[in-house]
Amino acid sequence: MLIKLCIPTFALSVLFACSGGGGDDSSLCGKAAAPLAGIVVLEAKDKGSDPSIMKTFKSELIAECNAKKLEETAKDTLECYDKNASERGYFIFKKCPEEPGKALVAAVVAKHGGKKE
Repeated sequence: MLIKLCIPTFALSVLFACSGGGGDDSSLCGKAAAPLAGIVVLEAKDKGSDPSIMKTFKSELIAECNAKKLEETAKDTLECYDKNASERGYFIFKKCPEEPGKALVAAVVAKHGGKKE
């Protein structure tokens, strides 16, 4: 049973390692993903113990952002997230609009066991 669980996990880690993290960190989505990944860490149930989980969260946020074409439709908000990246966790939403950030966070949290209770 344990081997069956380890193989998919290993395959995912190889996928992320080979894909270069899954996104371009210099893109607007990449820059906005950094502060939002900190919120995912606070909310997600299943984080595991791998220190590279932040890279995984960031890659998933970039993928969601790109899939929703937010660099075209929410450019100002993404720039605001990048500009205020030093704000901790939810405090970024005091200076920047909550959406689409909260939707991106919710999508990634859903992939990792949902929200902590």
